[in-house]
Amino acid sequence: MPAAVQRSFSRSLLDLPTGTSTGIGQEPLEQEQGTQARYGFGSDMGFGRGRLLMEGSWNAEVHETVHPCVSKEEDTFCSKNRISGLWADDTPLAQALKSNSDLRTLLFTGVNTDQCVLGTLFDAYNRGYDCVMIEDCCATKTPGGDEVTAWNVSVSLQLAFNHSLYMSDI
Repeated sequence: MPAAVQRSFSRSLLDLPTGTSTGIGQEPLEQEQGTQARYGFGSDMGFGRGRLLMEGSWNAEVHETVHPCVSKEEDTFCSKNRISGLWADDTPLAQALKSNSDLRTLLFTGVNTDQCVLGTLFDAYNRGYDCVMIEDCCATKTPGGDEVTAWNVSVSLQLAFNHSLYMSDI
């Protein structure tokens, strides 16, 4: 397992009293009596809620309001183990995109808009895909993260596109 991922899974256990804040943008800690809380991918969320953002867990599934729009036959679902789903050519998402060469436009939704959604979107953009972030289907607990990411996607990528056009005209 890569070091960055292992660090996330191996973070020290926190043994804080119930109601203690865990940091900026964090709600007070809720935990079952006599348990320790650890934050990071794969950590047990307590109260029978399962592990945090792990493949097959309820909190990594497509939201119930979106289910009517999902087609198991036409849509591709790819689990990932990094912030970006396109960090290498052999990731499940990269392989799925290679197998469908007609695909040019990708729609982006997800949790942690300013991290996972943005990371994968930038990598897709750098691979030449047309990228659309659906703001109403993205969320993060980072204060201001949604707004900054929307700006980065709409303005920053447009500036990069215009700059590349200008450079090609020279």
